[in-house]
Amino acid sequence: MKKASILFLIIAMAMSFAFAGGAAEKSDVVRIGHSGTFLSHEFQQRMISGMEYYAKTNGFAFSYADANGDISKQIADIENFISMGCDIITIKPIDVNSLDEVVAQCIKKGIVVVTQGEIIKGMTAAAALNHTFDGATMAEYVYDYFTKKGEKPIILSVNFPELPTIVELENGFFNKLDELGMKYDAYYVNGKGMMETSLQQSQDAFTAHPDINCVFGINDDSAWGAYQAFSAAGADVDDILFLTHGIEGNAAGKALVEDKMNLAGFAMFPEYYAINFVSTAVKAYNGEEVDMFAWYASFMIDQSNYLEYYAKDEKGNYQADLGKVVPILLKITEEVKKDFPDYVPEA
Repeated sequence: MKKASILFLIIAMAMSFAFAGGAAEKSDVVRIGHSGTFLSHEFQQRMISGMEYYAKTNGFAFSYADANGDISKQIADIENFISMGCDIITIKPIDVNSLDEVVAQCIKKGIVVVTQGEIIKGMTAAAALNHTFDGATMAEYVYDYFTKKGEKPIILSVNFPELPTIVELENGFFNKLDELGMKYDAYYVNGKGMMETSLQQSQDAFTAHPDINCVFGINDDSAWGAYQAFSAAGADVDDILFLTHGIEGNAAGKALVEDKMNLAGFAMFPEYYAINFVSTAVKAYNGEEVDMFAWYASFMIDQSNYLEYYAKDEKGNYQADLGKVVPILLKITEEVKKDFPDYVPEA
């Protein structure tokens, strides 16, 4: 096992006990169920790996289900977790407005419910990111990039307005550009966080606005879809800045290291994201006080620094060096939280 993988095990184990506050007290085996939205996404796959390792390290039982974008299935999955006797249910919501009733069923039975950032009535807590900070950090990168080039950014935002946290991310991005005094033009398409939809929507946008020189993607698939659309249309993609909120996994590693794509992203480190997520739920289950919104901060990654934090493992997959990353994330989060003492995500 190479250094990066060993460090993941060491750091994950250390974080799991630190975040969980020790073994859970209410029953011999804590049962955790996770409802995902699109487990075809590498980010969510890596989250599941992190949650599985966290559960195994602490002796918890862990199950997960993929709603695959179907809110009816997500509700059924959560109801199934209730029937299974889960003590904790974590949710990446498809539609927050459709989950009030099933979450109320959970709370009535004493089940801890933690969402992946979105607000659902009655939830125990949310654990994710501060999307206002994330968007602002991406905007500062854009400001520096285009100021150095002496160009005005013509921005295509490939968004997902059905999700409140994505609206917050986009608002954080454009509000910060306004605050910095940057002049820009902006166009918007709904890629729904999916590569194929983002590709189709971006094709139409580029046809109408061939002068676009910056793409704001709300996740990796949004950025990849736009990149494919622009490439197919004959655009000089080396002269277009592609931004993503994520930059995790093999696709990002290949794009930056092997393809030299003009890509930059707010790095989310999904394994750490997962441990922060599920450990918050376990703390609440143990009766410990938790923040209603347990978020962490991160930083931008591009070609210049990607290999400082990621390396290939023995299978050829890009893995984060958590031994290096985790202390940085903890330090940044401590500093940034002073500027957001009462942060509440947009609902």
